[in-house]
Amino acid sequence: IDFEAGYQYQFNLTINTWESPEMTLTSTSIDPWDNGEGHDGVMSNTIAFADPTLKSLLLNEYKQERVEHEESTEYVRTETKIDSNGDGEISYEEAKYIYELVITGSSSISNIAGLEYFSNLESFVVANTAMPSNLDLSKITSLTIVQLHMVSGTTSIDFTNNPNLTNVYCGMNSSLQTLNLSGATSLERLTCSSNAIEVLDLSNNLSLNEVSLNGESSLQTVYVHSSQNTEGWKFPEGVTPTVKSN
Repeated sequence: IDFEAGYQYQFNLTINTWESPEMTLTSTSIDPWDNGEGHDGVMSNTIAFADPTLKSLLLNEYKQERVEHEESTEYVRTETKIDSNGDGEISYEEAKYIYELVITGSSSISNIAGLEYFSNLESFVVANTAMPSNLDLSKITSLTIVQLHMVSGTTSIDFTNNPNLTNVYCGMNSSLQTLNLSGATSLERLTCSSNAIEVLDLSNNLSLNEVSLNGESSLQTVYVHSSQNTEGWKFPEGVTPTVKSN
């Protein structure tokens, strides 16, 4: 294909993984570029956040530098704001340098769309803040540590696509009923206390070695895989792990 300047190319692909994988080009189209309103045909390099409150908080946050040691990783706050050029926006390039975000205070965030562009974000800490009812963290695939403490409004958290996640702490989130950890296949440590979770499925988290659920008073059922060694895991009184049958 000879690409020509000033044209937008669209390719529709069908990918079949049944038996032997195949990829089929089903259609193509080539259209002249139109000038977008206010952009003169130029794509924006800044992140469009769905919630202005989240954007405002991030504009006042400072960058974190990651220093790796032999046994641990240290995050060091620098004096440079995420918005390093001071234009009142956060670009995709600026977001790449953020490894840790800490959101605290009485703010109310209705939508976290835009955080998925923080492609190197490893640690996400939220405390004393109202967050969306369905908190979808599955799009931030770089996450390794998540801590949620006294978060209000959130009834479910989605970790269905977080293969790098190793540590999760959820404490005193009174509305939290559902914690979907099915995609956190590298999860090693889990602590849940004083939430409203009744059923927790850990059968897909085969790397778990430290689990503390004894402060989870609403918990009734914990599903595990037959290969998991639950010795040393802490459960609420009267709750024993149930092997999940596939």
